[in-house]
Amino acid sequence: MMSGVVPPNQTYRLCPELECGAVYFGEDATVLTKTDMNVSPGIKSKSREALVCYCFQHRRGDIEAELLADSRPSILDRITAEVKAGNCACEVRNPSGKCCLGDVQKAMQEIRTELACISSRVAKRAGEYMPRSRGCEGRSEARQVGPHYG
Repeated sequence: MMSGVVPPNQTYRLCPELECGAVYFGEDATVLTKTDMNVSPGIKSKSREALVCYCFQHRRGDIEAELLADSRPSILDRITAEVKAGNCACEVRNPSGKCCLGDVQKAMQEIRTELACISSRVAKRAGEYMPRSRGCEGRSEARQVGPHYG
């Protein structure tokens, strides 16, 4: 099995699993890992630096900042406008070869859930009652988000 060298003329498949070290695998068992990539695929990381929109360079941290500012998510609006104007190249830039709007929406929902879980834990520590947010089960308190992570 080769790693890091891209043989010509074969089909590659994307491995979308976060925990898997392979990003792409080829028909001849070639495996390309994150270190083989020019850009680390956002689907392989939950870090603030992970790209979720490859055409317009939006990262998870950009989405988080918008949500923390309590502003209406405009990243999605900007991407949608650019797609409608024909200014995207997701099929080339996105590792999945698909439009990134679904990835951006998924990342927004994940980050909203993370922020809600953190707010719930902060309120609990402060002695305030706050119903537990859906999706908080099993989430680690080690993730530090925003200016008030308690």
